[in-house]
Amino acid sequence: IIFNWVLKKLLSIFVTINMNSKKDLGKYASSDLWKKLGHELFSEIDDIQLNNFRAPGDINNRLASWDPIDSNTYRYYKTILFDLVVDEDDDFIGTYKKIGNTSIGNPVEVIVNGHSFNLDYIFSVQEIFFLKSILLKNQFIVEIGGGFGRTCHAILNNFPQFKKYTIIDIPEVLTLWKKYLNKVLSKEMLRKVIFLENTAADNAGGGLYINIDSMQEMDQIVVDNYL
Repeated sequence: IIFNWVLKKLLSIFVTINMNSKKDLGKYASSDLWKKLGHELFSEIDDIQLNNFRAPGDINNRLASWDPIDSNTYRYYKTILFDLVVDEDDDFIGTYKKIGNTSIGNPVEVIVNGHSFNLDYIFSVQEIFFLKSILLKNQFIVEIGGGFGRTCHAILNNFPQFKKYTIIDIPEVLTLWKKYLNKVLSKEMLRKVIFLENTAADNAGGGLYINIDSMQEMDQIVVDNYL
């Protein structure tokens, strides 16, 4: 009896602490990791130059693909990238080309048959192929997190039927999204994009919700709230 009473007390304390931690964290709050990165890398986001932000050794390793800095790794990376592209079929290459300008930010690229390819947007095409049957059935999409905007760029230019594309992210990164998408999207496509801070995620509305590569950097409570 005493053991059961103690167990119930401990469970009660655990639940109380857990509920308080949820309350303190905020429903869609940034993780400690991104609070730190936001302060260290994105606090002066207006000063980030779009012409070089995807180059190795800069903020690229937090927003884009693997960051090959040393020369040996760099050559290996480009070899893998080239082999990846030459093995793709015409449908894949055609989808990539529909995206438009994928070179802003000076990413590591290879040229195959006269066209430039980089890993960030190769990932985007792979993601499109994975989601294609669902994308064709929707007109509204909400992306939770998204780096610098590559997924939005790739989807809108391949699926013009979308009426609204809502982007949820922390304020510092949203500023970069806006700068980048203003460069790569037409005015018609840009009008479809809604930028929403993470703390206001409940206002995103309905549609297809996607997350590519950021929930692993969120606190579990926040992931549960999004799901």
